Amino acid sequence: MSPADVAAHEAASYVRRPRRVLARFPAGGPRGSWPAEREAERLRREGVPAEVRMDLVSDSFLVVAEDHGKSKPELPRRPRGPHPYRAVAS
Repeated sequence: MSPADVAAHEAASYVRRPRRVLARFPAGGPRGSWPAEREAERLRREGVPAEVRMDLVSDSFLVVAEDHGKSKPELPRRPRGPHPYRAVAS
């Protein structure tokens, strides 16, 4: 191919933007994708453009955000407290 053809092909090719995985949730959990959706919603409220995607290889739901190649923005910290799915010993 000529250099012009190569340049046209590269310009027309689909390029997937790099994404950063912010959280992982097992797909086999009793609540399905709800925990991932809840985490993505919390991040969106704090200004992070988070989305939920399914990773078939690892059988998990991923909360992802586009990585723009700049320095990584500081993500909001998740508040620490009792785990929502573990019973508290009494």
